[in-house]
Amino acid sequence: MAIPQTPMIKSNIYFSRITNFSNVGKFIAIAVLCGGASSFARFFISDIVQKKVRWEDPIHMSWLPSTCLGIAAFLAGVLLTFVLVKVIIGEGYLNRNIFIWIFIGILYGIFIPFVTGLLLPMGMFVMNVSIGVIELNKAFYFFLDAIVLAPTNAFTHGIFGVISGLVCGMCLAITLWLMDIIQRFGPRWQFGLGIAFSVFMIGFSKFAPPPFLANFG
Repeated sequence: MAIPQTPMIKSNIYFSRITNFSNVGKFIAIAVLCGGASSFARFFISDIVQKKVRWEDPIHMSWLPSTCLGIAAFLAGVLLTFVLVKVIIGEGYLNRNIFIWIFIGILYGIFIPFVTGLLLPMGMFVMNVSIGVIELNKAFYFFLDAIVLAPTNAFTHGIFGVISGLVCGMCLAITLWLMDIIQRFGPRWQFGLGIAFSVFMIGFSKFAPPPFLANFG
């Protein structure tokens, strides 16, 4: 005979589920932050590399394109990292072999330039609207144009960004592996490492000398 569940028992069950999910959720939240920062860095490093290849001066972008396109690149990293960690690692993400994290880093490095390329037309659209290049009464048509151009841009951007993607993917893999190791000390250490890594990647890609960054592509 089944014992009827009182509201107190039900609330304890729900609380237990939330508690059990919280550690995984915290790790995924920190992981996607690191993945977004890695994608942000990869995009700007790849941009400098492409300028060098075209015999242009390898300089940093100005603040407006850095913001609009950087957000698109960051979101691409967040999305891809979430999918990789959630699907491959799953709920039991702890104590994984370093080769699992390296495998995730390789997949990340291969696919992140293509995912970024999908979102860049939308970033360009937002930038052009903000500076008045696109009039508001015509914004909808340019919005549709950005959606149509996304697959082509993903391919053209992706094939030139795999090398920098793999470099950043390996950095991300090592960081996630270290976060996995220090999970026994609590989420604060994982959060601290994730924040430090993210700040470093973003700062390095935006403030390091462009000729030096060109060597990573």
